[in-house]
Amino acid sequence: MICPKCNSEYREGFSVCSDCNVALVPSGEVIDEQKPPNLIFPAIAIVLGTIAGFVYYYYGIAHGLPWYVPLIVLGFVIAFLLWKRFVRAK
Repeated sequence: MICPKCNSEYREGFSVCSDCNVALVPSGEVIDEQKPPNLIFPAIAIVLGTIAGFVYYYYGIAHGLPWYVPLIVLGFVIAFLLWKRFVRAK
C-alpha cells in the first residue's frame, strides 16, 4: 500500500497514511495529484503586450506620443490583472 500524497509505503493491513491522513492505494495505483500550471495569465500578458506595441507603433508614433506612454498603460493593465488574480480572488 502507498500513500498517494507523500508516496510512503505501508505494509498490508494499513488503510490510512499516518502522516497525511489520506486513504492508501494499492502499489500499482499511485495517482499524481499535481495540477498542470495555469498558463492563462502569461498568455494574457503576452497578448496585451503585443496589442500595446502595435497600438503605439501605428498610433503613438504618428501622433508624437513619448516612448514611455505604452509602458505606463501596460503597467496599469498588469497591475489590474494581478489585483484581480491575487487580491480579489480571496
